[in-house]
Amino acid sequence: MNTDYIFLNPAPMPYLTDCDYKKFEPNEYHISRIVDFFVLIFMLRGSLHFIEDDVSVSVQEGEWYIQRKNLLQDADRPSTGKNIASAIKMQLQDLCFYYIRFLFISKVQNQPYTLQN
Repeated sequence: MNTDYIFLNPAPMPYLTDCDYKKFEPNEYHISRIVDFFVLIFMLRGSLHFIEDDVSVSVQEGEWYIQRKNLLQDADRPSTGKNIASAIKMQLQDLCFYYIRFLFISKVQNQPYTLQN
């Protein structure tokens, strides 16, 4: 049984820092980084592959995932688009997703709040 859970406490509310639409080119790798914010990913097309804290993660079309802050995120293989049939030929459709970067700020201490797992 998987015991890895993320508990979202309703207070304090998340603080949005940034959001955007991201499109990967064919055979593009996830960036290697350690960030001080959480990232909520909504996959629209393709499969996003990365390693987070030495654990391989794949987020598929229609799925969502929260990348946790202060963990090494890297990639051991490229993320992939989706093959679609066209009237002329098979073509690779780009991988794309929305992301939302956020933090939790404690109203009492004005200090960063963490997700509990």
